[in-house]
Amino acid sequence: MKIIKVGVDGYRLLNGFEMDLRDDLSLVIGKNNTGKTSLLNVLSAFLTGSQSSFEFADLSLDVQRSLLANLSSTNLKTPENYPEISLTVEIRYDEKDNLRNLSKLMVDLSPEGRTVHLRFSYEMLPEQFAQLHTDIRQSLVAIQNALNKQDLAEADQKDELQRFLGKNLKNYMTRSVISFDPTDVNVSLDLTNEIKLVRNVLNLEYVSARRSVENRDNDNGGKSSGRALSRLSSDYFNDHTGGNEASAPFIQLAAQASITDRAFTESYEQVFKDVLTKVKRFGALAGLVGDIHITSSIQPGGRSEERRV
Repeated sequence: MKIIKVGVDGYRLLNGFEMDLRDDLSLVIGKNNTGKTSLLNVLSAFLTGSQSSFEFADLSLDVQRSLLANLSSTNLKTPENYPEISLTVEIRYDEKDNLRNLSKLMVDLSPEGRTVHLRFSYEMLPEQFAQLHTDIRQSLVAIQNALNKQDLAEADQKDELQRFLGKNLKNYMTRSVISFDPTDVNVSLDLTNEIKLVRNVLNLEYVSARRSVENRDNDNGGKSSGRALSRLSSDYFNDHTGGNEASAPFIQLAAQASITDRAFTESYEQVFKDVLTKVKRFGALAGLVGDIHITSSIQPGGRSEERRV
């Protein structure tokens, strides 16, 4: 079972975007400001448990302009298209896969069916747009009264509209998740209230792009993903060695780890020389015998450890 295609629409520069994924490893390469980070951000916003809210600036520029134009009018006008950000995910499976979780997301139960299509959306419904228009008009009137003006200049009104949307857009948007049949628009399954079922199938680990990559736990309100980079690296290594400690790559790594251990151990003896001398003296006074030293123990496939022996 694997994700074979993702599609994004209405998010920043990503409009009508589709990407096929390789079986093993997919690399997204491109110049700056071409949407690479945007792709990761939209995947994270929809597929992680954080339920991150999108902002007005996340809407495509065309949608931003259209929304501002419609909201600038004192009369309610029906937009040609309501604001929406969407993500589609296509999952392929075969008869060898365990379908316990995936089966709950299926709408095509035919024997020849081998794909599941999911659509995540963050959209403004017609009634929400109407309420947004009302609330914005009231806000503009309140600002005009506070400034003792009958009307705001066009530029000032635009600034106020953007400020209002920047703070309050999430209050006028609705999240939804459906499983659908791409060949029949009338066949779908609403999974909006079953997001846990979806996350039993889709699991995203997101290591933020930085100039230097750190491998520390993040404190995210008790919902830390833990050492994501370690897990991803370990999984990749195991996939390519079969977890076999007798494989040539593993033996080579273990040998290099042993060499590194020796270098670290020698350094520890110098760095902790004064501390160890005092600890040994205290032990002798207490009638304890034996040597105390610090050694390095790097375990391939596990965590790097420093032990006192």
